[in-house]
Amino acid sequence: MLILVWNCKPSEPYVYVCHDGLIDYEKVESLRHFQSIINPNDSLVTLVIRTDEDYKKYIVDRQEKIDFSNKTLLAGRIRTPMSGYIARQSVKSYCISGEIYFDVQYVVNKDGITVFSEVPFYAIIPKISEETKVRFIIHP
Repeated sequence: MLILVWNCKPSEPYVYVCHDGLIDYEKVESLRHFQSIINPNDSLVTLVIRTDEDYKKYIVDRQEKIDFSNKTLLAGRIRTPMSGYIARQSVKSYCISGEIYFDVQYVVNKDGITVFSEVPFYAIIPKISEETKVRFIIHP
């Protein structure tokens, strides 16, 4: 488990300590839908969820219990012309720039009926500070 510290506040005892490279993350299979406050016509939605309040605000089916005192949820969805799935994803830390990259590769099915679909992606990582920037890199 990696822990990163950037401007750690006393109220945030579990903040990720930066080490360049891959960050271990937990996959989330039980989350599927975003709340209606997210525009369904947006082609891409990305969220960094640091609190239980935001979790309830943005995610509909909250079957996954997340302890936001030491975890952060990276979440998003890509709107595709047909159904699809996540082929691969990784989370990497770049200390010099103070950024975390969430790289997501998705595949769109070529067979079937042309119907817009939403392909969600999620990763639970160690808690990051408010100052840590997260860059989402989403590609086919």
